[in-house]
Amino acid sequence: MKLTQKQIQFIENYLIEQGVKYWDVRIELIDHIVSEIECKKDLSLDFKKEVINISNNLGYNSYSVRKRLNEKTKSIRKHYNKLIITNAKRLFTSLKSVILIVFILCIYTSLYVYFSATLFVKLGIAIYLISFILVSMSVTPQLIKRKRSIYLDNACSIIISPFLIFNGFFVLVNNIEAKSIALLFVLPIYLLFTYCCWLVYRETYIKTQRIHKELNSI
Repeated sequence: MKLTQKQIQFIENYLIEQGVKYWDVRIELIDHIVSEIECKKDLSLDFKKEVINISNNLGYNSYSVRKRLNEKTKSIRKHYNKLIITNAKRLFTSLKSVILIVFILCIYTSLYVYFSATLFVKLGIAIYLISFILVSMSVTPQLIKRKRSIYLDNACSIIISPFLIFNGFFVLVNNIEAKSIALLFVLPIYLLFTYCCWLVYRETYIKTQRIHKELNSI
């Protein structure tokens, strides 16, 4: 049996009622539910009951939806962590990237040698703030415009993590001399980590936007 657009809309509305707030998760579930129902040859089956039964079998009902979404979130985070490591490996296996990183580190180390501890800390804070502003400018408009996406939500969480770690470091280290020494090592690692996280976010954003446009064009 072939489902109508009205029946497909019913499936989506039902999933929303059960607490499936992410549109991309709903698309995956709708595809699965539609495929299962259309494979059935019994034309007399109760469509609504079938939707509920299949959804329950998948674990997406009002009682277990949060658990299923948490499991999916953990799976996505694990995948993103692997992507971050892959991005880092690419940076250090590309000759151009390695030369650029070494060049920047040489300049950065020279500034540490010639600047006072106070001035070097101010420079480090300025670099941190610039990176924060640039990432915020990249992420914020999409957060405002987009519908809830489990993949994009987790990509945003990934890109925020370097800033939280860096802020934690600044709270723990109080002495200005200790801060300047720590910044010499921590800031380059933070910037590389942020860049690798941003690559994951950008890839996820492009992918979700493409899927969203394809769905709107149908």
